Amino acid sequence: MTKQHILNTLKTLYLYQLGSLPEFTLTTTHSMLEMDTLDEVEMLLAIEDEFDMAIVDEDWESCKTIGDIINLIESNI
Repeated sequence: MTKQHILNTLKTLYLYQLGSLPEFTLTTTHSMLEMDTLDEVEMLLAIEDEFDMAIVDEDWESCKTIGDIINLIESNI
């Protein structure tokens, strides 16, 4: 699975979750997307379901950007 494929999949998940995406790049942060804590938890669950993986809370919390999330996914699949 390529980074671009993961990025496109994440973009779809975030769009579904948030309803719109003003910006979505490797450097985009959750605060830039105006996500609250509930949004982040729901996104974590959606990512785990989509990529059939479990993400440790500490690993998720260390992700600051979409690029960090992609790296986390790559290291777990």
